[in-house]
Amino acid sequence: MSINFVLNEEQVQLRDSVRRWSAANGISASKRGSDPALWSELVELGVTMAGLPEELGGIGGDALDLAVIAEELGRELVRQPFVDIAVAAAQILLEVAPDRLEAVIAGESLPMLAHDEPGARGMLDWVQCSADKTADGFVLNGRKTGLLGIDHADALIVSARIDGELALFLVPVEAMHLIRYEALDGRSGATVVLSDVPVQPEALLEKSHRVLPVLSKAMSYAHVIAGAEALGAMRGAFEATRDYVAIRKQFKQRIGDFQVIRHVLADMQTEIEQSQSLIWRAVAALSDDNERESFAAAVKVKVSHAGRFVGDKGIQLHGGVGMTDEYAVGQYYKHLLVYSLRHGTPEDHLRRFASDMGAVAQAG
Repeated sequence: MSINFVLNEEQVQLRDSVRRWSAANGISASKRGSDPALWSELVELGVTMAGLPEELGGIGGDALDLAVIAEELGRELVRQPFVDIAVAAAQILLEVAPDRLEAVIAGESLPMLAHDEPGARGMLDWVQCSADKTADGFVLNGRKTGLLGIDHADALIVSARIDGELALFLVPVEAMHLIRYEALDGRSGATVVLSDVPVQPEALLEKSHRVLPVLSKAMSYAHVIAGAEALGAMRGAFEATRDYVAIRKQFKQRIGDFQVIRHVLADMQTEIEQSQSLIWRAVAALSDDNERESFAAAVKVKVSHAGRFVGDKGIQLHGGVGMTDEYAVGQYYKHLLVYSLRHGTPEDHLRRFASDMGAVAQAG
């Protein structure tokens, strides 16, 4: 598989436009980056078209376009649910309900995937939510966790079991009970409680053996592109730390001139570049059914550990002020912590990666 590590002209233009917008709306400007009203501006930039075929209203781009956008949003900590809506949900609709993509691309529909459940630990086939048939349709029962950016969503793609078989439903947010909270990194979060929630027959998007492969592909996309967003956050944390040590003085000398500080910065940069290389390799693997899941798990493991390292060192070099909201490095660190714990921990995905590699070894 050939991998091009150089952006083409269109991707450079896309990166630059998202970078300018993010600088005006992200952490360096204010905290308004989490405002749901900003989603329409991202739609105007064309980010909801990225990675989708032209015949369905997209721009015919690929996963690298998605990664470019996500990295720039992460670099400025723009707290918009790009990965949740324009990647995970869009990939599911692309497979099971392509006719609904036009509204998502136009910003008229903002669906999010509600799949994670208590105890799942990153296992995709862990679905205890049930859908029971009624005379008028179905009723849903169960609980979904870990939804972030919920203030943006108008509908949820809910996974459930019908007589043991996996199914997907598109359910309006107002039809469900939400336990809302603010996540560590400031995003709006929710746990979804489904208690005899009635849904119409047309809400059923898919019920077949292919639901799990569809979920697997969508979540692999989400893991890799969220990794790119975390990579952007690592770059932001590194740049904030580099700039801080260049002006902070100790014993009448800039601390950035001390060799030990330079070594730490070099280690941070190494983790970032290693993550970059793996993410781009994983982006290429997203088009390969045999490699997609393994590389998505590898990204989750590597980027989670790298993000913790970069965040730790950034806080350490800032000293106590790094934990305050006035300094960006602490906010980057919180974002990286949330990334590492969402959709399963690095340890959960390491077990998944080892299992995949074991299966490949046995097949060989």
